[in-house]
Amino acid sequence: AAGVSQILFASTAHWKHAFGGCALLTHHDGRQSWRLVTHDSFPAKRAQIDLAPGWSAIGLHHQVAAQERYSLVLLGPNQHTIGLYSEGQQQTLFTTSAPIARASFCPMSGLVAVLTTARELLVFNVTERAMRLQVMCDLKQEPAHA
Repeated sequence: AAGVSQILFASTAHWKHAFGGCALLTHHDGRQSWRLVTHDSFPAKRAQIDLAPGWSAIGLHHQVAAQERYSLVLLGPNQHTIGLYSEGQQQTLFTTSAPIARASFCPMSGLVAVLTTARELLVFNVTERAMRLQVMCDLKQEPAHA
């Protein structure tokens, strides 16, 4: 598609028989704009999601139990927030005390893994809206001796 710079895929059983679901990224006025195409909207109907300035999508989550709901998993502009955009509303899932250095979402498991600049690892279950793991490393690395 013209102007698309990134594609996020949802993990859904619909891929076995037909089109599952994806989100296509374009930029408008410095913001991320996502076009959501799902198994029941393809090829005609599409949802357009324009994120607030500074917010970026890191994954596309599919929740079967919630009437086939698709949600964008988001990283906040301050690098301290993980959020969710679903059905026209944005909500905060969790915040971190130190800036997020890396964030990753697995569409198969529905888990978000975050590594902060303070060497903290957080794993959050998007479906259950629950923190599953929090590991902090306060060990100082000593310089290697030759």
